[in-house]
Amino acid sequence: MNNLIFGRVIVLFFAGIFGVVWFVYCKIITIYNEKSIKRVLYGAPCVAGAIGLIFIQLNIFSSITHIRKPIDGDVYFVCIVLSEAVLAIAALFMVLLKNRSSIL
Repeated sequence: MNNLIFGRVIVLFFAGIFGVVWFVYCKIITIYNEKSIKRVLYGAPCVAGAIGLIFIQLNIFSSITHIRKPIDGDVYFVCIVLSEAVLAIAALFMVLLKNRSSIL
């Protein structure tokens, strides 16, 4: 298999893991009430893990494909990472909007 194709498949795999981590984070926000310390204690590792997954994707993709700067060298990688970020922000916004409307 070509290294570029293998790197792109690995990036998609880690994008799925990113989605699962962000889903858990959104569930944590809705389960615990606003002033709960558990919300921070369980939510902070999820956010750190999501940010770490982006850097892991960057490092693994560059080591597999030998592209030094994947953000500059591969449009596919940039599209996947931007899609992850946009979907995560949209999901968080929807969860918080739903949570707010149920309070009012």
